[in-house]
Amino acid sequence: MTSSADVVYWYFKSDVDPWSTTANEWTTYSDVEMTIIEEAYQEDKNEILLDQYKIDLKNLIQTKLSDKTKQRPIRREVNGCKRQEWNCSH
Repeated sequence: MTSSADVVYWYFKSDVDPWSTTANEWTTYSDVEMTIIEEAYQEDKNEILLDQYKIDLKNLIQTKLSDKTKQRPIRREVNGCKRQEWNCSH
């Protein structure tokens, strides 16, 4: 759970090959998109539709609606600390 002082950022992996383990380029969603995604996340929704994408909040994957083979990992950071990092000090 985040407090009102926490800053939350949502990113999608923007590498040409988003599943590459050697490349690691991430791009933030727009402020409006991050607000929509975070509200859905806080409401414990499994997925949402965002423009031309389905955002899977359980598996952290973005899928293009017009081409289900186009998928990218997404991630959430609170105060610069990745969700996957269990020992964050923030």
